[in-house]
Amino acid sequence: MNGKFLLDTNAVVALLNGNILLSQTLQTATWVGISGRLFT
Repeated sequence: MNGKFLLDTNAVVALLNGNILLSQTLQTATWVGISGRLFT
């Protein structure tokens, strides 16, 4: 892994729900993004 993560909606929901494994993985990330679309 290169330390960069782009989270989809399901991953964001899992993180907000307390997914410990995902949280631990992201702690070592150098960059975290969240996919989505801009509101217009």
